[in-house]
Amino acid sequence: MAQENQQNRPAEDPAQTSQTQQPVEPQQTPEVQAQPPAAPQQVETQQPAEAQAPAEAQQPAEKCKCPELNIAEWDKQKKQIEKTFYKTFSPRILNYPFSYVIDADRASRGAKAKNYQVPESPMVLDTGGMFWGELMVEVTGADTSDSSVVDFAGKELYTKTTTDTKSIKNEMEGLKAEMGVEPSEVYYWRVTCPKCDSDKEIKAIVIAVVPQAQQPQPPAEPAQPVPPAEPQPPAEPAQPEPPAEPAQPVPPAEPQQPTEPIQPEQPAEPAQPEQPAEPPQPEQPAEPEQPVEPQPPQPEQPAEEPKQQ
Repeated sequence: MAQENQQNRPAEDPAQTSQTQQPVEPQQTPEVQAQPPAAPQQVETQQPAEAQAPAEAQQPAEKCKCPELNIAEWDKQKKQIEKTFYKTFSPRILNYPFSYVIDADRASRGAKAKNYQVPESPMVLDTGGMFWGELMVEVTGADTSDSSVVDFAGKELYTKTTTDTKSIKNEMEGLKAEMGVEPSEVYYWRVTCPKCDSDKEIKAIVIAVVPQAQQPQPPAEPAQPVPPAEPQPPAEPAQPEPPAEPAQPVPPAEPQQPTEPIQPEQPAEPAQPEQPAEPPQPEQPAEPEQPVEPQPPQPEQPAEEPKQQ
């Protein structure tokens, strides 16, 4: 094709071409700014629902609001927690609080209904229980005379950490042997949630209330210093006592008459010797009885007839 085009082209005049050919100035090419490479067009492809799920899981999870605690400050420590709680019931299945979130929400709503304030991240305590327990939510501005309010003000507490939620029951039961006294109340505070449970060492804190008899008594107030006594005015000098009158001489005692000499007692007469008792006389033998002679019977006298007049 190129050869055919050259053959059909008419011949150019050499003179004309020499006149018309002039040096051509080089044309300046405009600077082309480098453009960033265009992003490849995303081709929308329909993926199954199972393939889209991992993409959603890669989104950063929202940080939980669980407290950051130090073991040294809570493990086997005695302290005071000046907090007030509002309690509600909590059903269980073999110590497992299956309605934990529902129970905590019920306690919060009950406290707000009484115009009590609930903090944004309240402290939640649990009494535990095989089938029934109590859940307590931290509140402020509560009436301590309310039967649903538990006040920790002025109470001494014993705290202990646990790194396994399955051992909470055993930790609560072993407090008596560890404290040396039966605690009056026992709770546990779960300080982790499903989002941070695997990242935190402390899972829960067991809290026991020390009995009132074991709680330290407030120190006695120091004795107030006694103010110095006001200076007393100088006492008046004692007046000299008048000299005592000289004692009158005691007259000499009259001479006593000589007492008669004591007559000597007459010697007692010697006791007469007792006469010896006469010996008993021998008894005379009894005389033999004389035999009685039998008397012949006397004939009876005939009765006298009465005299006739």
